[in-house]
This record gives sequence, structure tokens and C-alpha cells, in this order.
Amino acid sequence: LADIKDFKLDLKFISASLIVKFIIWPLAVFLLILLDKTILHFYDPTVYKMLILFSLAPMAANNIVIASILDLHPEKIATSVVISTIFALFYVPLMITICNLQ
Repeated sequence: LADIKDFKLDLKFISASLIVKFIIWPLAVFLLILLDKTILHFYDPTVYKMLILFSLAPMAANNIVIASILDLHPEKIATSVVISTIFALFYVPLMITICNLQ
């Protein structure tokens, strides 16, 4: 990342990655929890809370490492990780309150 000379914000990529991370992925987890509560009955409520918290976490920094190794626009990934972390500062406590995970 230190070699990045031409930095520009790719709003399409960032918005797509944030929508997937903070809307689609949590919805998929909620659907999995709903399926388990109604049909499968594999997990208890503690596991449900853990799954919800994992789905709300911001993007991981290991994405940057993988993108750097594969040379797949690590600057885009780094920007998305930073923005998702800043967004998660407000999003995670809000969702914990809404989902009553205390």
C-alpha cells in the first residue's frame, strides 16, 4: 500500500461493498437464524447473538493483504475497509440496541 501513487475514490465499488457487508450479509444471517428457529433447531439464542454480532462487524484488514498478494486493487479494498470501520462505529451500537443483544 505504500507504493500507491494514484489514489481515487471508486464510489461504485465502495457503495457496493458496503451494501453487501452491512445490508445483504446481515439479512442472510437473520434468514439463517429464522430458519434455525422455526425448522432446524440446531442453535441456542447465545449462538444467534454471536452470529448477529459477527455479521455486523466491519470489513477485515486481511482483505487488504489478500488483495495486495493477488494485486487486485488493494487501494480500493483499503478505502472500503477504512470507510466500513468508520461506519461501523455508529452502525454496530445502533444494531445492538435494535436487536436487543445486551
